[in-house]
Amino acid sequence: VIVEWPLMGHANMLIESKTEEQHNLGNLDWRVEVFLRSELVVNITRHELVPKHVVMTDEDKKTLLKRYHLQEKHLPRIQKSDPISRYFGLQHRQVLKIIRPSETAGYYVTYRLVA
Repeated sequence: VIVEWPLMGHANMLIESKTEEQHNLGNLDWRVEVFLRSELVVNITRHELVPKHVVMTDEDKKTLLKRYHLQEKHLPRIQKSDPISRYFGLQHRQVLKIIRPSETAGYYVTYRLVA
């Protein structure tokens, strides 16, 4: 949903309750994200200072944790409210792969867990 002004408390509570209701019914793909029109003026994923972000599948996440002998708690965090998280519609416990250019190594890969 795109709005001109931030929604008031009651509207936010209604959206959250309906989303939770759908999740409880098993409709996990159903979600409403509210964006201010001003947040959509620029595509943040195409800005020159924003590195490439890739949403990892659950299988990729398991492989990553196994390969580096990690648990979820060891991964750096990214907030669910972060603009990139909202752009991709990320949910709690999903992992984001971030690929940054590096002058010495060519590129540098890091991972973030949605908190």
